[in-house]
Amino acid sequence: MGKGRKGLIKNARELFANSEHIKALPEILTTQQLADLYQRSIHTIYRWISQGKFDYCSFKEGKKLSVYKSLLIAGMFPNNEIEGMKNEKN
Repeated sequence: MGKGRKGLIKNARELFANSEHIKALPEILTTQQLADLYQRSIHTIYRWISQGKFDYCSFKEGKKLSVYKSLLIAGMFPNNEIEGMKNEKN
């Protein structure tokens, strides 16, 4: 399952187990912060960017690409999956 959107969602679910880490991140993420978040190389992040995987949450300023954390998270968990995960922990 580790490829494409399903892979991104799987990784995101694992990352959300440590939500304090997510909360501590700035609202606008750099590509390096995105690589750190997904625990992938910067080259993988650039490949994903070229494949359009972050088009829904990113913007460019010159050559620099940045990602809105809130849009990234919302796109990872459509249909309020985040709320379901929070309820599972309680």
